[in-house]
Amino acid sequence: MPESVIESGLGDNETLLWAGRPRQGFVFRRGDVFVIPFTVSLIAFPVLVAMAALQEVLENPGHEGILFPILILPFALPGLFLLFAHFLVDSKRRAKTFYGVTNRRMIIVSGIFSRHVKSLNIRTLTDVSLNEKPNGDGTITFGAVDPMSHWFGGAYWPSTPYGVPSFEMVPNVKTVYAQICETQERAWRGD
Repeated sequence: MPESVIESGLGDNETLLWAGRPRQGFVFRRGDVFVIPFTVSLIAFPVLVAMAALQEVLENPGHEGILFPILILPFALPGLFLLFAHFLVDSKRRAKTFYGVTNRRMIIVSGIFSRHVKSLNIRTLTDVSLNEKPNGDGTITFGAVDPMSHWFGGAYWPSTPYGVPSFEMVPNVKTVYAQICETQERAWRGD
């Protein structure tokens, strides 16, 4: 399937050398160490306030404050949404993402609600980085990486740009990286 998605946008005399996708399904990223506690706090605070208010109402039956615990609970909903939507949006985004390497360019097709195509000319790429995990999966980054991005370990806010173009969570990433380097060398030589 990645081949058909990428091939549909190829130009004349352009050859697809590799096509793939990021790892599919739910993924726990390093940055989730920050995201999960934040969203849990968004949930916990209104729930604890509502429980304290409810306890006050139960201890003082004549008290008319039953409305407050009911009104405060909806403030936990954004936290619940963020906690679960974060993983759902990330999974859906990767399910709709395809990567391609041609003899002329790197192609990233993505987008949940609309199709976005990012194309990087193979001859003008100067900074191509490989980050490989022990299991062989990894990320190939095209361009300079923002040093602050490592603080959040791949976490992102839904609907924001994802920063530097990259092939993320690619299986057998070293083979893909070697293909890109070889293709660059051929392009620079004029083959």
